[in-house]
Amino acid sequence: MSSLNNSEPTYRHSNTQTPAFIHRVGVPAIEFEREFEKLARFVAEAWRDDHPHSLADFDDCVAYVVAEMVQAGTAVGGPAGLELLTGGASTAACKACRQMLSSLRNKT
Repeated sequence: MSSLNNSEPTYRHSNTQTPAFIHRVGVPAIEFEREFEKLARFVAEAWRDDHPHSLADFDDCVAYVVAEMVQAGTAVGGPAGLELLTGGASTAACKACRQMLSSLRNKT
């Protein structure tokens, strides 16, 4: 039995890097907010074009935009997909729909 214990691999704890260390070595932080807002505006405009009689419904706009962005996040994967799936889509959708609907109200 003791020979089995000697042949078992030993595992060391990995030394994970902290974000502060990564920042010091010059790895740029990824900022998705602006890109998500552009995507959300595009999708909100598509919703507006597809639903001309629902222009006052903020909730419908947000639901549509979030669904489309989550679908895109699932397809893309990686850090951008994760950010979309963990709240980035909702934040961008709310902002885009609010801007689009307020600009439509100002035109009438």
